[in-house]
Order: sequence, then C-alpha cells, then structure tokens
Amino acid sequence: MVRVRSLYPDHASGASNEIAVVVGGGCSSAPGAPAGLTYSVSGSTVTLTWNAAPGAVTSYVLVAGYSSGAGNAANADTGNSYTTFVATGVPSGVYYVRLHARNACGVSGPSNEVAVVVP
Repeated sequence: MVRVRSLYPDHASGASNEIAVVVGGGCSSAPGAPAGLTYSVSGSTVTLTWNAAPGAVTSYVLVAGYSSGAGNAANADTGNSYTTFVATGVPSGVYYVRLHARNACGVSGPSNEVAVVVP
C-alpha cells in the first residue's frame, strides 16, 4: 500500500488516499486458448502447428490421448512459446491431441482437438 505526501521546507502535507501497487512483471490472467491446431506426419515424425494464444504465453502444454478428450498417451510442457512442436519416434497409432497455453497466472482451456494418425 502506498500514500503520497508533499514535502515543504517547514512541514509535510497530509497523506493522499492509499492505493495498492504491484511490483514486478507479474501477469493478470491466464492466456486464452490456442487455436488452429493442425498436424503433419512423415514416417514416425509428427509436426504440430497452431496459432499463438492470445495473452502472455510462456509455454504450451501438449496433451494426447488414445481416445477423444483423454490425456493418457502424453502430457508435456513444450518449454517455450513457439507455435510448432516436432515429435520423433512416435509409435503407430491414433492419438487425439490438444494444447493449452501457460503463463505464471495459469493454464488456458484446450485448443481444438486433432486425431493424429501415425501409420
């Protein structure tokens, strides 16, 4: 909490109203959800691309499942705010993939889900 006073040579003024001041580079809310998730497959390499989420993003969280809405195949933080992710050595199968955006204030809702087929 901060108050301001004016200083004169012989006295100080009364205090102003009190306000709260936040110091630092914090955030005010979690980012919005990423959108436009698409993929391509070349052999056992899967490349995911998407549109950047609105708001301050520090990384994206990849969630993949063996059925729609599940997260039982993979759950990994990309560690960066890039809008491309490449996974190599992915076993054959069908994976239902979506993304969440993350920052210091929280995690977004999910992106659109794609069904990735790896032959």
